[in-house]
Amino acid sequence: MKRRTFIRAGLLGGAALFCAGEFSRGTFWGSGTHLAVRGEHRYLFLTEADHAVIKALVPAILAGTDVVNDADLTEQVVFAVDQTIAKFQPSIQAELRQLFTLMTLTPSRVLACGLWRDWSTTDAADCEAVMRRWRESRTALLRSAYDGLQQLITAAWYGNPRSWPALGYQGPPAFITG
Repeated sequence: MKRRTFIRAGLLGGAALFCAGEFSRGTFWGSGTHLAVRGEHRYLFLTEADHAVIKALVPAILAGTDVVNDADLTEQVVFAVDQTIAKFQPSIQAELRQLFTLMTLTPSRVLACGLWRDWSTTDAADCEAVMRRWRESRTALLRSAYDGLQQLITAAWYGNPRSWPALGYQGPPAFITG
């Protein structure tokens, strides 16, 4: 890597992180955050913008499963991701908040994800391309972001009883009391 490219990448990355930090505190362009609410689901961590990110990524990460064509099942997976993150330590939640802010703020989304469109209008092919770039990136931070999102979404899917028949899993054993 050339020195000039390294310096440019460092400056752009620093600017993106600064913007993400300001945005997550609600001080960037007067923005604020509101927790997502979908029907009976009251989210504990994911904001409306975060919800759009996870909802867009679910079909891309879980391609080939029942989730792809089932909006209700996708919502169940998104909700499970939220419930899992809500149980994480505050330090991990803070890192995830920075990641989601980076992915939702337009300038940093364009730089980090290569997406000009909002996540709510992004198709599965674009999401798959972002995840592929992150998985194969030379930047450890992007590879870590890919790993974290992929593991969260996959775990949320496999924790759902509707995924079990395709795996041949009968569910947890019944406990006999008495």
